[in-house]
Amino acid sequence: MLDPIQKFLQGIESLNTKVIVDPPAANALMDEFRKHQGCAKVEAWAQEALVNHKAAIEILATSEGADERHAVHARMDGGFEADYGITDPFDLWIHSEKGGYKG
Repeated sequence: MLDPIQKFLQGIESLNTKVIVDPPAANALMDEFRKHQGCAKVEAWAQEALVNHKAAIEILATSEGADERHAVHARMDGGFEADYGITDPFDLWIHSEKGGYKG
């Protein structure tokens, strides 16, 4: 797995926004077709989307592609019911790109 993705996943596991934002995440992050660009915006997203909902992640599969592109298939769970109506764990795909990754 690509090191920046490992750091991102470790940040989620520890609910630590500083680890989640560690470069290159600070460059940009896509979540549900919304782009969060810059360290402050990525950190605010991480706080709201992950830390505030006590997100937990289970890695299901990883793949390494050509041209520094990698993917992680994970299952996420947490306290998402009140804000999003999500009661069951859901699949999440994280794709790296040069200079960042997408959720």
